[in-house]
Amino acid sequence: MRVPQQARSQRTRERLLAAAEALLAGREYGEVSVDDIVDRAHSSVGAFYKHFPGKREMLPLLLQRLEAQGSAQLAALLQDPRHARAALRPRLAALLGAIAAQYLLRRRLLRAFVAARFNAQLALRPADLDAARARMATMRDWLLECRAEIAHPQPEVAVRAGLYLVLQSLQTALLFEELPADLPASRLVDEAVGMLHAYLEAVPARG
Repeated sequence: MRVPQQARSQRTRERLLAAAEALLAGREYGEVSVDDIVDRAHSSVGAFYKHFPGKREMLPLLLQRLEAQGSAQLAALLQDPRHARAALRPRLAALLGAIAAQYLLRRRLLRAFVAARFNAQLALRPADLDAARARMATMRDWLLECRAEIAHPQPEVAVRAGLYLVLQSLQTALLFEELPADLPASRLVDEAVGMLHAYLEAVPARG
């Protein structure tokens, strides 16, 4: 039985995307060529250009793949029964540790996304923005299950602001900085957990 042409085309497209993602796990975006991608995918240059005008046009689709993977991993973490009765600090450690691990695992690919956004070469779809907001809301609600431990007078605001600031800082440090030997990624995450935990447990001074 012959595979329908549309199904074969979709499989070729997925192989090309998977190949690009795998190559970007070990090389910077500028070091990966179309020839590298088609070789890894066991495809052809002609097939590549049938699906994509160029390498840059793969980025939005790679971002969608990454978003789907990230959402699935976050859901698995938040539904893990080991965390069901966990206090605030262990939840922060599990959450920030998992996010940092993903930053490090996909460091080169994420750097390519950020650079493309900065240079106005990658426009986020409304669906991408909605997915990002939904993930932040999910993380916020999970941490707010420990509301009794949060002394801040506005727990929802504190968790949203704290998560946003800490995740932005971790992203910058882990994607774009060369960390000193005495401050490896694991120590950086531990310190971020401590800072966010201390902020949420503290009542801010009133001016």
